[in-house]
Amino acid sequence: MVEDMTEQIPRWLPLRAHAFSYYSDAGEIRDTFTVLKQLQAHYGGDYSESLSSLEIRSGSILCYIKALARRETLCLLAVVGSSNPGEKNHASYTSDKFDTWIKGLRELIPKNPDCSVALTLVYGARADNLEASLQRLSKESGLSIRSASENGAYLLATFEEDGYQPAPNRGLLAIFHGGYDEALTRSAWELCFKIGSLADIWGTISHLSSERQPMLNQIDASESSTQVWINEVLARMRKPIEEIQPSDLEDSLKEITIQFSRLSTLTNSMRRDNVKAKALIRSAKRLLSVWNEKTIGELPLTSSVELDELEDVVAPFSDFIERTEALTMQFNTVLDSVRTYLGIQQQKMSLSEQSSSRKQLIQLVSLQETLHKLEVLVVAFYLTEMARIVFEVVLSESANLWTVLFIPVALLSSLLLSRMLGRKTSQTHVVNGK
Repeated sequence: MVEDMTEQIPRWLPLRAHAFSYYSDAGEIRDTFTVLKQLQAHYGGDYSESLSSLEIRSGSILCYIKALARRETLCLLAVVGSSNPGEKNHASYTSDKFDTWIKGLRELIPKNPDCSVALTLVYGARADNLEASLQRLSKESGLSIRSASENGAYLLATFEEDGYQPAPNRGLLAIFHGGYDEALTRSAWELCFKIGSLADIWGTISHLSSERQPMLNQIDASESSTQVWINEVLARMRKPIEEIQPSDLEDSLKEITIQFSRLSTLTNSMRRDNVKAKALIRSAKRLLSVWNEKTIGELPLTSSVELDELEDVVAPFSDFIERTEALTMQFNTVLDSVRTYLGIQQQKMSLSEQSSSRKQLIQLVSLQETLHKLEVLVVAFYLTEMARIVFEVVLSESANLWTVLFIPVALLSSLLLSRMLGRKTSQTHVVNGK
């Protein structure tokens, strides 16, 4: 992402950078041309369609806005500076006219971003005095230092703000040292673009988390109610055989089918988002690794804090998958209990001399057919899952379509496999009977 954003950067020093990430299919958000044209109509400035950027001048304020539309996201990066040479020594972390100008800009861009990252850039510090400059800014702002690291060109830090929350809103401070030359300007702009890339990653993960939050919030209640139901079914299985009614088993099989299908759907959707989120975390690691950070005192590295929080947001996905898979295993236990009961009943029916044996046998055959249908669905589900994994590797962009098209093939294959196994079992019984 950084390579795309660093083409033809402005020549002035940035003082504030704000990145806003949106994850949406709404046309008004993903249409970068419309967004930038609306800003140009309000502020004027020079619009570049090839770079999807807009440069604005308002008095002494200079602003550069770049929009990047991707497959599922739009990231707006707004960088503010000043034409006044004295402004580049601005060293305040608190609100000033630059932040006020950004607030006005936010009124014109799409509302409710999935992530907002603010970066304050300070210049003129001595290379041997970066930590002292950080402590001074911390004291002036009244905020405790949360993390800090140095990569040679600048110090990058975050503060413990009042009511601090992880994503989607974050604030960073960069303190640069060295003379005002082209290398310093490029280093500052590259940092701004990296912050935009980080905001894009944070926004996508935050969106995935917010979408799955209802499922994550309900897992405890769902797990508890499902466990109660499973225990009730198993309790019925422990009754004497003569007390168990075939209709009860049939109802249990139907309920198992419904619950199994529901769990499979939830687990698959969560697993898909978990894979996507982990891929984004790997992208974040690659992005942050190029900073080549060094520790400052006993403070944690800024990149380590960001990665830890990204992983904390994604961790509930894996927990959810493990818990639903545990429930699926319990459903399989119920199925085994039903199979055991059916086997015992078949043996009992074969020895029974009651006149109603034929009717009971028909009921058992009906239950057996229901069980076979369920097994066909379970085998088809696992075949479809294996095919989906292959399609995501080979045909990533159309994996979902190919997975849907594969469902009939999986059902047919499962049915044929079931019949082949059934025929083999029948032949085995005949041989043993001889």
